[in-house]
Amino acid sequence: MPEAGMDAIALIEQQGIRVHFPMAQSCCGQPAYSSGHPTEAFDVAKAQLDLFPENWPIVVPSGSCGGMMKHHWPTLFKIQNTNPKRLIVPTVSLSLLISCLPSATSLKTKASQSKSPFTLPVPPAEK
Repeated sequence: MPEAGMDAIALIEQQGIRVHFPMAQSCCGQPAYSSGHPTEAFDVAKAQLDLFPENWPIVVPSGSCGGMMKHHWPTLFKIQNTNPKRLIVPTVSLSLLISCLPSATSLKTKASQSKSPFTLPVPPAEK
């Protein structure tokens, strides 16, 4: 697991939120999809969707991951003539989740222990 993902989990857990993290999870499939490989992207998407059977929100590290899951996964499943039990995936970007929490200003991060600033971006309103 990349360090950024583990850092994201630490930030979320600092807020008292329990994190469900399937160790087998990987990418959303966006690199394959954007490279013109929809079959490979579908394989990745299906494997990831199977790891999240509950209808819990999935926190993603970037907007591109959320966009892939929200807008392109339905297309991939339609192309493959596959009808999963659940395809509407509630996703939220890490920056949006953290910015909505009242204690976001008191986060303990690696950046707060160094001389570099830590800023949470304000994401655009979701449609």
